[in-house]
Amino acid sequence: MHLIAESINDACKKHDRCYSRKIQTRTECDRVFCEELDDLRSEYYSNLCIAPEAFCNAVIYAGHTA
Repeated sequence: MHLIAESINDACKKHDRCYSRKIQTRTECDRVFCEELDDLRSEYYSNLCIAPEAFCNAVIYAGHTA
């Protein structure tokens, strides 16, 4: 479980850096983040209660402008 949390945290940090650098649009940063979480699900998440979609939807619907 620790590896999963660490992987999610790494994806979140990359997403934050994407926003702060302002090289890509918010939509692009969010797309890359969601794809990375989807890849993690394929690798680790098959039986977890917290789905990667929750994190993805949080940045798409509640995130701030990049």
